[in-house]
Amino acid sequence: MSKLTTKNVMWIYAIVNILMGIGSLFTGKSTAEASWGKANVLAHDKFYEQGYGFAFIAIGILALGIALCTSGKAQAKLTLLSGLGTLIFLGGFWITATSNDPKYTIGVAYWLPAVILIILTGVAGGQGLKSAD
Repeated sequence: MSKLTTKNVMWIYAIVNILMGIGSLFTGKSTAEASWGKANVLAHDKFYEQGYGFAFIAIGILALGIALCTSGKAQAKLTLLSGLGTLIFLGGFWITATSNDPKYTIGVAYWLPAVILIILTGVAGGQGLKSAD
């Protein structure tokens, strides 16, 4: 597990978020249809889904900053906070979406990478806190 450093995990976190963001920019309408059902999608829903794309890209840029501009315990703490932020975003989004419409679904292409990133940031951040001076 020596390759699972906070720096490497934040690079992975950045790349995944940026790629997901770019994907959201190109698939806004189909993502809205898959999540809410084609009959429930209004014209502005594509805009909202694409807006998440810009948010994911911004999060990826922040992750690059953590990977490139921090080290030691600071990087470990920010790595842990990144995972916590992902957990809150995914959990909060799911709670509010399903309370709005019980049939709402988050596609596996969105929740699976988030769960993997939460696990990676937790493991690497924890190891980083133990090994940093």
